[in-house]
Amino acid sequence: MKSKFDPDNEKIIVDYMKYNGQVKNPFAELSKIIPFKPKQISHHWWNVLDPRIDQDPISDEEKDFIYRWVENAYAQNSMIQWKVLKTEIQNEFGKFRTRNHLKNIWYSKERRLVRIARVGIRRNY
Repeated sequence: MKSKFDPDNEKIIVDYMKYNGQVKNPFAELSKIIPFKPKQISHHWWNVLDPRIDQDPISDEEKDFIYRWVENAYAQNSMIQWKVLKTEIQNEFGKFRTRNHLKNIWYSKERRLVRIARVGIRRNY
């Protein structure tokens, strides 16, 4: 099984999705054409190839929206539903961001806060 998508395979995926993306499970069908599992193809499509993905840098307003949304979900003791956040970002800002991008923004902030807390603890000793 190949581990990296090459330009030829990516072209096959993009072309297939353009003309057949509405079928029930396009990624299973694509896995019969190229040497990848449906889940690998799906992830590559949704995180890299989907032409709707907005590649512009994320704005401070979007970051603040993500932070507030996730903190609110934590406050309600609910799981973070990244798919829902993705839709809300799209509705609020008109930008199609990937779930992975949204997670990366949040977890980057979370790691930064943990580092700051550790430095503060060390200074107190």
